Formats: sequence, C-alpha cells, structure tokens
Amino acid sequence: MTERLETVIEKLRQLPETDQDTIAAHLDDAIDALRSDRKWEHLLANSPETLAALAEEARAAEVVPSAESHDLPPTDCANKN
Repeated sequence: MTERLETVIEKLRQLPETDQDTIAAHLDDAIDALRSDRKWEHLLANSPETLAALAEEARAAEVVPSAESHDLPPTDCANKN
C-alpha cells in the first residue's frame, strides 16, 4: 500500500462510521470502474480485430445510416412558454 493511501485511510478512521461507509461505497464503485476500464483497455489493445468488429456492429446498428441523415432545423425552446 502506498504512503498516500495509508494517510487517507488514517483520515478515514477519524470519521464517523456512516461517513466511512459512504466513502467505502464510493471507493468500491471506483475500484470496480477502474478494473472494468483496465479490462477493456487490455482486450481492445490486444485485439484490433475485436475493436474493428465492435465498430462495424455499432455502424450496422445505426437507425439511419450516416449518409442519409439530415440536420434538423434549430428550435428556440426559450420562446415556447
């Protein structure tokens, strides 16, 4: 464990239990997100074919192909009251 993390944990120990639990939940979520990000980075970096297939799948799922899309006229939401 790094010195910085040990310092933060010592600060956490001084907080009420409810605050400790709140911060623990945030840390747990952050760790899960970090692990997920690292997993995807590893998978995509080591498999350009997978990335290309995902990109093609995303393009195929588009409701209106890019070449047929049209700009919508701008709206003025402020004057709709």
